[in-house]
Amino acid sequence: MNIKNLKQIVLTVICLLGIGSATAWSQSIRVKGTVLDENGAGFIGAGVVQKGTTNGTMTDAKGNFEITVTQGAILQFTFISYVPQELPATQNMKVTLLPDTQTIEETVVIGYGVQKKSVVTAAISSITSEDLKIQSQTRVDNMLQGMSSGVLVTQGSGSPDSGSQVRVRGVGTIHNSDPLYIVDGMPAGSIDFINPNDIERIEVLKDAASGAVYGARAANGVILVTTKKGKEGKTHVSYDFSYGLQNPWRKPTVLNATEYAIMMNEGMLNDGKAPIYNDPYSLGEGTDWVDAIFDKNSPIVKHDVNVSGGNGKVDYSISGGYLSNKGTIGGSFDRSYYNRMTLRENVGVVIFDKTEERNWLNKLTFRNQISYAHIRSASISTNSEYGSPLGSALGMSPLDPIYADAQTEEKYKILYPDGYPYIIRNSAGVPYFIADAGVYNEQANPIAMLDMPGGRSSTDKIVAGLNTELNLFDGLKFRNSVSLDLAYVYGNSYSKEYFLTSKSYKYDTITEKETYDKDGNKSVTDKINYGSSASQTMDRYYTWQVENVLAYDKTFGRHTVNAVLGQSALRSTSASLGASANGLMYPYDTWKISVNNTLGKQENGDRNGWGSWNSIPYSLISY
Repeated sequence: MNIKNLKQIVLTVICLLGIGSATAWSQSIRVKGTVLDENGAGFIGAGVVQKGTTNGTMTDAKGNFEITVTQGAILQFTFISYVPQELPATQNMKVTLLPDTQTIEETVVIGYGVQKKSVVTAAISSITSEDLKIQSQTRVDNMLQGMSSGVLVTQGSGSPDSGSQVRVRGVGTIHNSDPLYIVDGMPAGSIDFINPNDIERIEVLKDAASGAVYGARAANGVILVTTKKGKEGKTHVSYDFSYGLQNPWRKPTVLNATEYAIMMNEGMLNDGKAPIYNDPYSLGEGTDWVDAIFDKNSPIVKHDVNVSGGNGKVDYSISGGYLSNKGTIGGSFDRSYYNRMTLRENVGVVIFDKTEERNWLNKLTFRNQISYAHIRSASISTNSEYGSPLGSALGMSPLDPIYADAQTEEKYKILYPDGYPYIIRNSAGVPYFIADAGVYNEQANPIAMLDMPGGRSSTDKIVAGLNTELNLFDGLKFRNSVSLDLAYVYGNSYSKEYFLTSKSYKYDTITEKETYDKDGNKSVTDKINYGSSASQTMDRYYTWQVENVLAYDKTFGRHTVNAVLGQSALRSTSASLGASANGLMYPYDTWKISVNNTLGKQENGDRNGWGSWNSIPYSLISY
C-alpha cells in the first residue's frame, strides 16, 4: 500500500466520523423546564433523569433545570416522599410533584402503640406481607435475612428444623444476644411456630428510643410480629399450594479412587517406602461418599388456606397451614425432617359505636386471637469429625464400598464374631461395609449411620389473647389485654443393638457381679449389660401476661400530643420430666418401643428418671 492510498483511507474515515457526530448531535435536544411543589413554588433539589440512562441533573433554588437528551426521550422527576412522574421531553416543561400521601400516612408499630411513619425518628424497619411474598423460606426467622438493614441472620445448619441466629446491630449482651420477640403483644421465646402466610407485618426496633418501653429486655432489639386481620367486605377464601424439590447447590469436593491412590503412593514414596497401588488409573472413580449421603430431589410441600372478611361490626380471619420439609441428608431414611401444622383465628367485634352521637364512652371493641401449632421434627448430628454422617463421608476412602459383598461378609464372621449378628443392614438385608477402626477411629460408614434409628421431637403450642379497647373521651383510650402461651415439648429416642466398627458398637454382654453379705461372704452373679435403650422427655412451658394501657392521642391543627400510661404483669413457669431405660423388650416393633417396655432394673443402673417443677420461674411487673 502506497502513501497516497493511505491518505485517502484516513480522510475517508475522518469524514465518516464527522458525519456520524453531526447526525448524533442533530438527534439531541436541549430541554429546559421548571419543577413545582404542591403549592406552586419552585422545587429545590428534585432529580431529573433521562429514563434508562445515567444522564441526569437536579433543579436549582428556583426549581429550574436544563438537560440535553435524545429526541423522544422520557424524563423521570423524583424526590423523597413525593410521587415520581415520567413525561416526554419537550421544551419549557412545567412539572408539579405531589406528596406521596400513602407513604406519609403509613404507620409503624412502636411498643404499645402506633405512629405515622413521617414523624418517627427512631431506628425502625418495617416488613410487610408483600415483602414476605418474595421469600421462599419456611421459617419466619430465616425470612428476616436481607429484609432489614442492621439485622444479621445466620442459619445454624442445613437441617430443615434448624433455626437462625438473629442479631440486631451486633452482639448486645455477653450470654444471650437474641432479640425480644413480640407476637400480637405477647412475648415469645421464638417465632418458629408462626406460619409466614399469617403475618401482616414485622417491625424491627433497633435502638434504645424505639424499644424503651420494654426496658432491659430490648437490649438486643425487638422484633414485633402482627398477624393478619379480617377486612370489611365480602368473604374471601384463598388456597395456596406449592411443591418444590431441594438439592445441594454445592458439595465438598473430594478425591476419587484414582486420585486417592496416586496421593497415597506419593506419600509412601516420600517416606522412602514402596507404593501401595500398582495401577491407580485402573481404580476408576470409586465411591463418592459425599454424593452418596445427599438425597436427590428432597421434597418440600406447603398448603395454606385462609378465610377472611367482615362488616362494620365484625371482622374475622381464619387460616390453616401445613408444611412438610425433608432434609437433604437423612431425609430418605426418615432421620431429618420438619413438619408443621398451624391453625389461627383472629376475630374482632365492635360491641357499640356511638362516635357520631357523643365524644365520651362512645366505642367498645373486643379482639380474640387463638393460634395452635403442632411441630414434628428430627435431625442428624451436626457436622463433626467425631462420627457425624457428613464428617465421616469427608474422611472415608473412595476405595471402600458402601455395601459389603458376600466374600467380605464372610470375613466379618471371623474378624468380628461377637458383633457380626448386629452389623447394620439395609431394608433388603444387604450388610453395610464396616470401616477399619484402626484407621478411622470414631468415623464409620455414614450410610449405615443414617440407617439407624434416631431421636425425634414434637411440640404442641397454643397462644391466645383477648384485647379490649374503650374510648373514654376524645383522644383518650383504655386498652386491656390478657394473653397466655402454653407449650408442650416431647422428645423420644431409642437405640437397638448395633455394630458399626470395633470402636463403635452396642449389644448385650454378660459380666460377673460380686456382692458381699453382712458376714463378708462373697457371691457372684451374672449381670446383663444391655445394648438397646429408650428415652422419653416432656417439657411444659406456661406464660401469662396482663396489660392495661391508658393512651392519649390528639391533634390540634399542625400539632399532635400523645402520652401513654401503662402497667404490665408477666409470669412464666416451666416443668420437665424424663426417663431412660435399657433392654428393649420389642426392639423390632416400633409401636411397642417405650421406657415401660424394657428389661433393665433400677438397682443395676438400667432405669433412670428425673424431673423438675418451676425450674426457671420468672416474674415481671412493669409500669
